Amino acid sequence: MVKTGYLREQVKDPVNDTTYYYAYNVFKEATSGCKGKGKFYVLGIKKFETATFAAEHPGYFKCAQKDWNTEFEYVTGGGASEKDPNAAAPAGSK
Repeated sequence: MVKTGYLREQVKDPVNDTTYYYAYNVFKEATSGCKGKGKFYVLGIKKFETATFAAEHPGYFKCAQKDWNTEFEYVTGGGASEKDPNAAAPAGSK
């Protein structure tokens, strides 16, 4: 991810063991049914230091064919979503 310009340096897990870890991936356009205008990223954290923190900071990222929320306690992403970015908004919505 450093080579592609998404991160300035490689991210390191501060606990550095197999029970606390994260995942960061950049996917090609339209992967997993995600709609967007190019590549998109997903960042997921498998286990927080405390359950309270996890409950206070829920994340969310899913597309038509993939729900990353089932794999991580916290997940976020950008550059794509379940919705078509070119679709017109319904009348009366902002």
